[in-house]
Amino acid sequence: YRNGARGVGELTDKGWGLQASEDGALPRARRLRVDDPRVDAFWRKCAELKIPVNLHIADHPSCWKPLGPNQERTPDFQAFNLSAKDVPSYEELLASRDRMLARHPNTTFILCHLSNQGNDTASLARLLDRYPNVYLDLSARDYELGRQPRTARQFLTRYQNRVMFGTDMGRDKAMYQGWWQLLETADEY
Repeated sequence: YRNGARGVGELTDKGWGLQASEDGALPRARRLRVDDPRVDAFWRKCAELKIPVNLHIADHPSCWKPLGPNQERTPDFQAFNLSAKDVPSYEELLASRDRMLARHPNTTFILCHLSNQGNDTASLARLLDRYPNVYLDLSARDYELGRQPRTARQFLTRYQNRVMFGTDMGRDKAMYQGWWQLLETADEY
């Protein structure tokens, strides 16, 4: 902070613990989670300094479903599959997020990828209504918003001051044009 940093992130827990991956993961009971009391002082310091924290909790809910012909995600994303692995469920990870948010109402959190709930904007609306310190980014969730264009439009309009543009898709012109078409036109194709 003294050297100019004005935000923290992206901190991640997709089931292996904060900033951890399957390679070298601690035993499940020893993994550090966002709601672990040992992290509370860090969240409080971020609130004191008025710096936002970017969090990536869980991943798309389909990651917890077995691979196969009914798997929603394309083969490009199969590396993210967590089915039958030693990780908490999608719901358990979101519950740990919510416990942490309830304890830290003065810390600003930016939940990336629509908090991995872009498939359920009603739940996202409840989250934003309950926690006024929470913001979202919509990076890499065009496929979720695009298949529910009217619902997504209503959600994004209602929460327009709490949803930010973000991208994991590079910075080429076609990427921006695709997002522009999705967000700024009535094209449903």
